[in-house]
This record gives sequence, C-alpha cells and structure tokens, in this order.
Amino acid sequence: MTKVAHRIPASSIVGRKMSGNGIRWQPQEGVLPMRRFVTGSRTAALIALPLGSAWSLYFLDLINWSQPCNLLVPDALMLSLVSLPGILVVLYGLSQLVYREQTEINRAGVILRRCGLFGVKAWREPLSAYRGVLKHHQYWRREHGADTMIYSLRLLHDDSAKDVLLYQAENSLYLPPTDWEQKWKAYCRLFHLPAIEENKSGRVVTEVDVLDKPLDMQLREGRITSKPVEGVLRERGVTEERDGDGWLFTLHPFFRKRLFVLFGTFAPGMLVLAWFQGVEPRSLLYWFCAGASFLVLTVLLACLQVRRHRSRPERILVDRGHLWYRHWDRVRKRENTVRLPLAEIIGISVKADPSRPFGGDDIVVHSARQTIRFGKWLPRTTKAALCDRLLARVIDQLKKT
Repeated sequence: MTKVAHRIPASSIVGRKMSGNGIRWQPQEGVLPMRRFVTGSRTAALIALPLGSAWSLYFLDLINWSQPCNLLVPDALMLSLVSLPGILVVLYGLSQLVYREQTEINRAGVILRRCGLFGVKAWREPLSAYRGVLKHHQYWRREHGADTMIYSLRLLHDDSAKDVLLYQAENSLYLPPTDWEQKWKAYCRLFHLPAIEENKSGRVVTEVDVLDKPLDMQLREGRITSKPVEGVLRERGVTEERDGDGWLFTLHPFFRKRLFVLFGTFAPGMLVLAWFQGVEPRSLLYWFCAGASFLVLTVLLACLQVRRHRSRPERILVDRGHLWYRHWDRVRKRENTVRLPLAEIIGISVKADPSRPFGGDDIVVHSARQTIRFGKWLPRTTKAALCDRLLARVIDQLKKT
C-alpha cells in the first residue's frame, strides 16, 4: 500500500470550467479540504407529508367514528391496513426532510456524517486506507430517452460502503469528458494514491510516481526491469519476426470456431423444432432454404472480411529509436503510419475503450502527445501476451540507446 505523505499539496484540478461534473465540492474542487453536502428532496417532502397525513387521518378518524357503532374486528383491521400506506408516505416525507449527509476530505483522511430519520451514522478513514483512485465508465440503458455512458472517479476502499465518489459525468454520444483523464491524474497526485483502471481481465494499478514518467526514465531509475525474451511470439492472431535491427509484429485475422458452431447448429435446430411442431412440408422447405441462405451469406461475409484484413493487416515495428504502427484507414482509403519515439512512451497496457459501450479491450501505447490503440478483436490471452512482449522489446531497445 502506498503511504500518504505528511503534507499533501493543495493543487487545484485543471480542466474545463463546464466539465459536467455532477459532484459539487466546496469551497473548491481539488483543493483540500473538500466538502460535499447532500440533502433529501425538499420537494418530495412537501408533497408526501400533506398527502400521507390527509390519507392517514381520514381513515383513522373513520375508525374512531365507527367504534360506537360496534364495528366488527375484521372491518377495523381492514381500515387499519388501508391507512398504512398513508403512514408510510408520511415516514418517507419525514426522512427526506431530515436527511443530511456531509463528506469531507482533508489531509488527515475522509470523514462522513449522515443524519437520517433513524439516527446518525459517522465514520472516519485515513487516506492510507484507500487503495487508489478508480477511473470507471459504465453503459446505462434508459427505458425512455437516449442511452448514455457514465464516467466517474472514486476513492476505492476495500469496504465498498466507504468508497467516495469524486467525479461523475454523462454523455449520450459515448465521448469521454475532456477533463476526465486530467482530473483522474490530478486526484492521484493530490492524495498520493495509485491510479486504478478497469478492463475485461481485471484492474490495472499504476503508482502515482510513474503516472506520467516515460519508460526510459523509469528504466534509468530502476523502477522497471526487463525479463529475458526467448524465441518469438506465436500466439493466435499474432506473429513476430526479425526485421533488420528491430522486431515486426503482424496481426492476422482468424475464424472464431464458436461462431461457426453457433450458426451451423442454428438452422438444423430450427428445422428439428419445426418438425416436432408439425409444420407442413412446404413451410419446412421454405424455412430450410431461408436458414441455408442465411448461413451461406454469413460465411461469405466473414470470408470477405478476413480476406480484407489479410491483405492489409495491422503491423507494429519496434526498432532502436521508434515504435511504428501501420494500419488501414477506412475513411481515407489508404494505409496510415504512426511513429512514436521510444523515449516518449509512458506505458504499454491493455485498457478498455471508454467510447465503446460493448467493445472489448485494446492494447494501448501512449505518450504525453499521442495514443495508439490496436488489437481489439484479438483473444484476451493474445492481448496479454502481445502487451508483455511489446514492453520487453521496447525496454531492450531502450537499453541499447
């Protein structure tokens, strides 16, 4: 666990003024101490209290008025049950009226105090008890209206009840806010805690000291070490070969057997089901032709897609000075080559793409100026192996310079 420094610099968070952050911190976001106040809905309380009171008083008064008339016990119980929703509405209105929550983050730690209808709850946690600052994005499907992507930052604790939400924004176009990444790094430096990201395989933790430090500098300081690389990488969808003084990685498309098994059993399964349901032979022949046509069309489209990728595969070259990435640009209809100096590379890892709601992870090579993403269609094990091998080749080339 990373220890917290005795003095945390009160540095402000840099970002756009109109960030869309739904979390309001006082007196200023990113400057310790930070306070957040949450109260219940006063509007809901003003509506619920009169309605619930009128409902409850009406039926309770009806019970009292009926007592001299020798009201039967079942009837009295029924009236009591009918008045119960009004009492619950009154309790809900009171809870919204008295609810108040205060969260404070200072140099000593996190303090939370929550006052509600059933008492007061308070706890205190030092910043050293938190695992880091988690950057998270989640797809939210709405029943009415456009679907959206929620981008958030939170202080992550082993007890999820003690997590602290620092930042939250929504975007229906699946475009991450411009200040989301900046505030994530700034909060890590402010609290001196690790930076945490999520992908399909789990969580990636980066120490705050090397958050924006190039691999070349980390290598000189002894923060990273290279493991001996034996042979060449032979994973599904990737080949590695020597190219002059560098190493060339070629990403090849491949057929996924599970999809072919699924489509291959779909049409026969539907025919068997139709046979047991007693469908007429003419209709059975029609469905057979439709299923066979669908299967043939799917295989044809898959073959064309594989052929196009094989003719223009993604390539990554690591030489003594640069990392080269060549891919086919669908918009410009030509091959595009990106060059990234090895001395500027900050990290190579597998990360989720925050702009794709249901997409997989990408292999990301990033520097302070640009980011390269590739290999989203590769298997999960291949992505991990390729990421480790790329990092090892880059470190070997940096040692030679």
